[in-house]
Amino acid sequence: MVLPRGLKMQINSEWIKNKSLQNILKILKKADHNAYLVGGCIRNSILNFPVNDIDISTDAKPQETLDLFNIGSFKATPTGFSHGTVTVVSGGIPYQITTMRSDQNTDGRHADVSFSDNITEDAERRDFTINALYADPNGKIIDPIGGLKDFRPLKIKFIGNANNRIQEDYLRILRFFRFHAQFSEFVIDFEQDALDAIKNNQNSLKLLSKERVWNEFQKILLSKNPSRALLEMSKIGILEKVSIDGGIKNIKNLISIEEKMGIEPEAIRRLVAITRNIITWIINFTIFNSRVRTYLKRLNESKGQLLIVKALIEKNYPQIKT
Repeated sequence: MVLPRGLKMQINSEWIKNKSLQNILKILKKADHNAYLVGGCIRNSILNFPVNDIDISTDAKPQETLDLFNIGSFKATPTGFSHGTVTVVSGGIPYQITTMRSDQNTDGRHADVSFSDNITEDAERRDFTINALYADPNGKIIDPIGGLKDFRPLKIKFIGNANNRIQEDYLRILRFFRFHAQFSEFVIDFEQDALDAIKNNQNSLKLLSKERVWNEFQKILLSKNPSRALLEMSKIGILEKVSIDGGIKNIKNLISIEEKMGIEPEAIRRLVAITRNIITWIINFTIFNSRVRTYLKRLNESKGQLLIVKALIEKNYPQIKT
């Protein structure tokens, strides 16, 4: 896969023409609020990747958003109200509408926020330059901090000072590698200043809840080919911080088997393949105990294509009774 020629300044994808989405944007505009599409939906459209989640940034305060859409066929829920987020469901599609803001008094896990009507201020508090792109209702791209230049070649680059961005939210360490894994066909190198900042802050991953760590780590595992990202994580010690203990070399073999057999990526399968001592993982991440046990049982009962995966795991990890 190669990057599209040229950089789009206009999003013409079908998702942006959706009547439910355009209706939401019209309602915000009619109430004298600015509203923009933002983040992953813009990034993925530029890269010709599927758009699964649509986020909207607005100068409407959370209560104003809730009041606007707590009527008719809409279903509005304050899913992150203190941080400005209201989820509006229209036409069966959830849209996250978040008030523009700047983050204040961050501690690596939480942030106090100050609501804003300034799109540049809102962009500057985001994680990576490729995630700080906006589009108006007509699809015209707005680039407040110059993120478009980091698409050719594609760079996973923290906004501003990498160390500061990480210390605002330590989960951004894993998000950095998740985007490397997700867009591995496009990204040539790891940004050195990002790696240096990650090394300096990696011990702080232990401050995060296990749920947040797993939710992000499984996205890495579910990427089409996370090999390079996982290898780099192993080199600088990140995998140790999430209780992965050295079976990283097996991931390429497993991915090759999955591709040859047409098996879709599966997070627990890949977790077992790269973890020498799955019991340690179960103990450290007890909330996943039943999930792992269920998967191992399914491997044991499976026939056909999964037997090859089972054999690979048994060969490398004879102590695991699959």
